Amino acid sequence: MARYQFVPLDDDKAARLGDCLAEARDIINSVCNGEQVADMRELLKPRKGFDLHLSTILHLAEQFHVVLPGHNAEDMKKNMKVQRQLGSAVNQLEALAKQAREIYSASRSETWDAFLNFYGVLSAMGTRFHDLKTMLRPITDFMARKSNKEEAKDESAAL
Repeated sequence: MARYQFVPLDDDKAARLGDCLAEARDIINSVCNGEQVADMRELLKPRKGFDLHLSTILHLAEQFHVVLPGHNAEDMKKNMKVQRQLGSAVNQLEALAKQAREIYSASRSETWDAFLNFYGVLSAMGTRFHDLKTMLRPITDFMARKSNKEEAKDESAAL
């Protein structure tokens, strides 16, 4: 018995979803002028709570005319603005991605459950109908093979 009753998107909604994602990608790419961000492992990970002190540091740097090679107050202001603008989007996109992954996984599970049930019934019917048994042969062969997980388990046990 199916646990979930999902409603597929109509073609128009599916197309709109794709268009919205493409537009979001274009907007986000415009922030960095199409350049790729450096290797994420090379980025500094800020100390938690540093945001509370950004404006003070910026104000003091400007007040005392601090000039550093590779850093200036204007770039810091731009980066702070990008951080504010994209912070909310990142949170929303992560939540949306999590929800989409959950729905995708649940719908895939439901599909697999239905597949197994249909296969079981059709296999039983195949004992009485030779043509059906022949048509099911590729699926029967597929079902007889070990899963990737079982194969990996057998390989590690053999070592």
